[in-house]
Amino acid sequence: MVTTAVTYNLGTGPTAWYTVSQDGNVTVTVKSGSPLKPKAIYVGDACLESYWIHTGKTSSWHFAPRQLNPTQVQYNESTDEYQNQLITIDLGQRMFPASGLVLPNLTGEIKAPAIHFDLPHAYDLWVAILRSPSSPLKASIEKSPLTISHSSAQAMAQIESVTADPGETSSLRADVSVNGEGFKKVWLSIKRSVQRASFEETIGDLTNGLETFTWKPTVRIFDTLLVTYSDMFMNHYLGLLQQLGEETNRSSLAFGSYLPRPFVLCDGEGIDYTLRLTGEKHILGHEKDETQITLTI
Repeated sequence: MVTTAVTYNLGTGPTAWYTVSQDGNVTVTVKSGSPLKPKAIYVGDACLESYWIHTGKTSSWHFAPRQLNPTQVQYNESTDEYQNQLITIDLGQRMFPASGLVLPNLTGEIKAPAIHFDLPHAYDLWVAILRSPSSPLKASIEKSPLTISHSSAQAMAQIESVTADPGETSSLRADVSVNGEGFKKVWLSIKRSVQRASFEETIGDLTNGLETFTWKPTVRIFDTLLVTYSDMFMNHYLGLLQQLGEETNRSSLAFGSYLPRPFVLCDGEGIDYTLRLTGEKHILGHEKDETQITLTI
């Protein structure tokens, strides 16, 4: 069947769509009014990176897609009734959900299955399938509990993965207790990290007693086929993020900040997670204990 994916391309240029057969095989078709003459076509997991390069007093933003495990493939070429070129590529069962993290200054990365057209004498063409998970995410914890102590104070976070319904994404439940004197404050946080970006958010805090906190992965609903040359401009990238669910009023943002907050496209296997229990020891620094969280389909 043909999917209802939204195609996001940069104005004029090639368009694309994809189909998924009953047995899960994915086929992508690219249509171009001007013939593409690829030297080679590769499929595989892609990392769509964005970052800044600082040279002296100048800074420039870059969009840099790359494939992590490229496989060169054969393709079928034909034309439609309007003499547009049609290139069809079989991805097999390489479909996986997209995940990603982008900071307010547009540094970050998105991971998704993609096709790379190696073109002669031109910027290369990329087609990425940005699709939300079709199955619920499952969270697993490397260790529990997390414990810290200082002076007569002891703090503990007992953590478990909880699934309210078999068809729902798992959440983390943490019972955090603080007893005794010594910590000014204790908090539980989770840090998301990709190669070029990371940010840490506080799940909850307390000074004494017992509190229960929960954290649930971010899962957005989207289905977008990105068609772009490897020289995407920043305004096109912002448009892509808005189409994927980022809500921003650019006129109200601070200098050097293009998003109001870190944008999590979707949590998943492409992001590293650290769950951390931290106690503030007044002017004496902090005590910390942490564990890794893994999300799988």
